[in-house]
Amino acid sequence: MKKRVLFLVVFIVSFLFFIIILSYMTDYIKTGYTITGKASSTATISFFVLGDMQQRNMVQGWNFVSFNVKSTNYSVESVLSSIDGYYDYVLEWDSDRQEFKTWSRFGSKDFTELNENKSYFIFMNDNNKQILLNGERFGNLTLILKDGWETPNYIYEYDSENITGNYFKNVTFDYIQKWNETNQEFMVYSKLAEQQPFNKIYVGEGYFILTRGGNLVYIRTQ
Repeated sequence: MKKRVLFLVVFIVSFLFFIIILSYMTDYIKTGYTITGKASSTATISFFVLGDMQQRNMVQGWNFVSFNVKSTNYSVESVLSSIDGYYDYVLEWDSDRQEFKTWSRFGSKDFTELNENKSYFIFMNDNNKQILLNGERFGNLTLILKDGWETPNYIYEYDSENITGNYFKNVTFDYIQKWNETNQEFMVYSKLAEQQPFNKIYVGEGYFILTRGGNLVYIRTQ
């Protein structure tokens, strides 16, 4: 257990250091300098939508997930009942304080229920397990984003169009981060980079977005 706790601490400290660097880069850019970059890491996840049920393959280590069906019980234990015993930690991003809140199987619990509007980090202690979720699909929804880092839930049942398309048209942002589950590291989309490691948000993926505010509008088409 000590090893897992140490892994959690290292992950959180590393991420906070990373966002401090990105925030510094954002301030630096505003002075008029140009930063270009190149990133090539890619990752694939498996997530299936079966009527009003979701099925997501989870890897050992950290997984960054979104949910596109609503639950009748949002307690951590209820939503993640299909992987009971196989996850040790759940992280929720506190957008007001700009830091993680932690749910630990070993005791400490900063929260006990999941927020349907957020993405979540889940640490798995085993490989090749699946989250199975049953519930209603979301109706029309508007997520209001604050200044700073946010982790909005991606509630679509299909992959996003290009990030430069309509989904983010009402949001002013500098960076989007997705999680490479294979390499256990972030992939960073920057508007200033010459090449991007990704250009879509896929079904079931969680993501970070560094925003200066705006609305994510979801309108059901089917």
